[in-house]
Amino acid sequence: MLTLPNCHVETQDGVFPDIDGDGRIAVFGEFPTATVRLSIPDYEKKKFVIVDTLDNATMQRKGDTWTFTGTSAHLTDAIGAADPTLSFSATPAPGCEACRQ
Repeated sequence: MLTLPNCHVETQDGVFPDIDGDGRIAVFGEFPTATVRLSIPDYEKKKFVIVDTLDNATMQRKGDTWTFTGTSAHLTDAIGAADPTLSFSATPAPGCEACRQ
């Protein structure tokens, strides 16, 4: 499992608003069939809330920026999009000492 905490996250085509510094990415499984979960903190409930899940995800990494592409649960379930493929880029906080694999 790969975890990227404290990320700045941008989604393709602005599907979700940018997440500045408090997004969390969790990757389960092996690419290209991995599941990638994007979540943000809910400070009132004191827990993380899932924003979207990408299935059958692939990953590219350039420097400190990770780009994940897969089938979006949000686009499939909530919107019913004909093409539910979504990409989002995540840049962890500098150093990302807590990033672990």
